[in-house]
Amino acid sequence: MAGIDPRSNDTGEKTGKARISKRGSKYLRTALMEAVAVAANVSKDPMFRAVYEKQRAKNKPHLVAISHVANKLCQVIFAVLKNEKAYEPHPIK
Repeated sequence: MAGIDPRSNDTGEKTGKARISKRGSKYLRTALMEAVAVAANVSKDPMFRAVYEKQRAKNKPHLVAISHVANKLCQVIFAVLKNEKAYEPHPIK
């Protein structure tokens, strides 16, 4: 729904860069990316910060790392809504 998944840009002969897909709501995608930019860099939330740092340690660009954190945020939002429990931050191992 948010369109944060990677979409490969391949032809029959060449393999291009994978870019973020444009499926789903552009407003939801923009809101998630803005929220994640704050959560990964400014926030004291250990889980989102760990996901960001893990991707940066793999030499991924900033926006790629942010998209990984946005994906994680979507999973957390889904789990909170599904289980009807409050979010409690836990560090990733």
